[in-house]
Amino acid sequence: MDGLGWDILVVQECENPHNSKDIEYREWAQNYFWVGGLEYKGLGLFMPVNLEAKLIGQNAMSNKYFITVQLSNGIQLLAVWTQAGSQRNTGYIYQLWEYLKTNEDIGYVITDIDKKYDKDVIKELKGIDETIRFRVLY
Repeated sequence: MDGLGWDILVVQECENPHNSKDIEYREWAQNYFWVGGLEYKGLGLFMPVNLEAKLIGQNAMSNKYFITVQLSNGIQLLAVWTQAGSQRNTGYIYQLWEYLKTNEDIGYVITDIDKKYDKDVIKELKGIDETIRFRVLY
């Protein structure tokens, strides 16, 4: 992955580097935050060793796959892996929307949003002033 020229990687469904049996993976993952219910399946936020960040929050709501860090330059970054909910209005994009409505001071959000999501919710996410810059990649 180092050949990709990355600054920060957010990886969904990744193994916890701390408990991994893969020595190469553990050596590569020197600077990271990870959260998950299973040691082999969680959310990882990986940074180069020279980038300093401190954990400032994890989602205390229903979804545990939210990691908020503050970089040494003061930028706050939210890494997200949303999950299916038991009802339509509790899953995926709605978890992100709920989190941002209660944490409106987050600077950057990195997540995977499917273009098939509810257009009204995506429009509202785009409209949160000075909180996120929204870009859809297809």
